Amino acid sequence: MSLRRRTVVQAAAGASLLQVASPFIITARAADDPVLIGLDNPLTGTYAINGKNELNGCELAIEQINAKGGILGRPAKLLVEDSTSGDAGTAVQKARKLIERDKVNFLLGNINSALALAMAQVASEKGVLHIVPGGHTDAITGATCHWNVFRVCNTTRWKPTRWPAR
Repeated sequence: MSLRRRTVVQAAAGASLLQVASPFIITARAADDPVLIGLDNPLTGTYAINGKNELNGCELAIEQINAKGGILGRPAKLLVEDSTSGDAGTAVQKARKLIERDKVNFLLGNINSALALAMAQVASEKGVLHIVPGGHTDAITGATCHWNVFRVCNTTRWKPTRWPAR
């Protein structure tokens, strides 16, 4: 069976049309699905007050995002897990739950640097964007940095400053 020129041209035209049409089809299908954001932060233990402050900020941000039409027209929804304050195993378990079971699109956390490092490994393994709001250790974006991990807090590295001359 030989291919005719007309068949090849029609197939190429169909493929090019599909490239233009597919984003609209995907957008229409996903318009009602919320963008799921998972927060894995300490809500109990030593760092609970800081974790709860970040939770309050996240809830306010979700409210403001949804009031302005959501993310690319999709509503945002926050899913929250308590990582506890110092148990990396719990933080990793909660991160895996958010990613694997709840199917979050983004992962936020942790304010505890050791827990943030452990969560970053899971997020990298699963290919999920991970934003670290309070894990200040340089290893998060330094020696053990992953392509999908972003730290939005200050560094712990001391930077010498020049004192003004008197």
